[in-house]
Amino acid sequence: KQWYQRRVRGHLIDNDDTPRKLGKALVCEFLGTLMLVGFGIGAANPLAQGSLDKALLPLYAPNFIIAASLSVGATIHICRNSSGGHVNPSVTLALFLDKRISALRCITYLLSQFAGGIAGAALIYVLCNYHNRPKTNFGVIAYDLDVYTYPQVFFNEVFGTMLLNLTVFASFVEETSDAGSYKQCLSIAIVCMIANPMCCINPARGLAFNLITLQMVHHAWVSILGPFVGAALATLIYNFLLKSPPRPHLVKAK
Repeated sequence: KQWYQRRVRGHLIDNDDTPRKLGKALVCEFLGTLMLVGFGIGAANPLAQGSLDKALLPLYAPNFIIAASLSVGATIHICRNSSGGHVNPSVTLALFLDKRISALRCITYLLSQFAGGIAGAALIYVLCNYHNRPKTNFGVIAYDLDVYTYPQVFFNEVFGTMLLNLTVFASFVEETSDAGSYKQCLSIAIVCMIANPMCCINPARGLAFNLITLQMVHHAWVSILGPFVGAALATLIYNFLLKSPPRPHLVKAK
């Protein structure tokens, strides 16, 4: 079994948490979250939007949603063998609550993911020369409170992240899942396409550009707290309602 398909023996620290293995995993989570946030923000490029004809503007949103979602699946596929391909603090929390990773791995993963997300946002901010442009909401997680209320956007974050983590449990953790298959990453990419228009579902993404630009920081709590609540709910639902029963061991006939 992969390390995320088994229970850890010690919930504080696991036998696999050696400096070499954990160090490689932390670097992978940092770079993976950097790529994920960079692709996610970079796909929603307002300069490209401004250059489109009016007839093509309706295609802009679906295009960047598909691009950002597929980048999530690709990043998970790249990082899976080294770190498990979490690249999302809510996924790390869900696997910790399900006792798939140790407390040490959980805490260090969270730090690497938030650092990677901020680095990815800073990279896009500098490379796209946004520090010399008028302030816009590009890349910033913000909500139109004249249209939506805080309970509504909070529910969207909780529900979207719950759906994401249930997909993670079903496709990665279940013993009956296709271990090592592209289907796992593709299924998560599809979930991101569904949830992307209505919520962030990644606390690292929710904080990163808001912090770099110092804009709409008062909205960031929704996209940070909501996914963590969704991860906890997904763990409960998976264990009490959706988890497959243990498969009996087959005994070979002599």
